[in-house]
Amino acid sequence: MEHWSVQHRIAAAVEMSVKTELVTAIHHGFCQQFQRRDAPCCNNLLLWVPKWRQEGSVKDSKPKGHPFSVPATDMERVRDAMLRSLCRSAQQQALALRLNECSGHRILHKDMHYHPYKTQVTQELSEQDKVS
Repeated sequence: MEHWSVQHRIAAAVEMSVKTELVTAIHHGFCQQFQRRDAPCCNNLLLWVPKWRQEGSVKDSKPKGHPFSVPATDMERVRDAMLRSLCRSAQQQALALRLNECSGHRILHKDMHYHPYKTQVTQELSEQDKVS
């Protein structure tokens, strides 16, 4: 999702929606006012207008819940398990370590900076295959 400034959101959600209720007109007015070719998509506009009317703000709300933190012991267990068995999938690692699958993926991705990939087997090209 694109991040639009509060100024852009207010202009689109409040000022332009007061003039017209048509999303396409708001979209066009936004492009003219800010001299931009791109504008917030219609879905964003449809979310911002009622948000402004209900809350008086178009800022993104803070994420709910507490921030996630990984115990150092779990990180070490996952790191050791990955080094011991590199062929095991993230799901299998989490199962073997008795961790929640989401926690295992989060540790591998966010904390250890491992990214999923799938090995692709391809044919080897020989000298005869090259075009002269």
